[in-house]
Amino acid sequence: MRPRSMAKELTGSVKEILGTCVSVGCTVDGKDPKDLQEEIADGTVEIPQD
Repeated sequence: MRPRSMAKELTGSVKEILGTCVSVGCTVDGKDPKDLQEEIADGTVEIPQD
């Protein structure tokens, strides 16, 4: 999905996909996608750089 994303960094692409998960109503590793987005934003979950 990274090549199709309009985000500058991988973190943005991950957040886009998590947003889709929210829309669809699924969970990611048993967690709510909104919680994961917050954890990424505050630095609890680190996304490796490209």
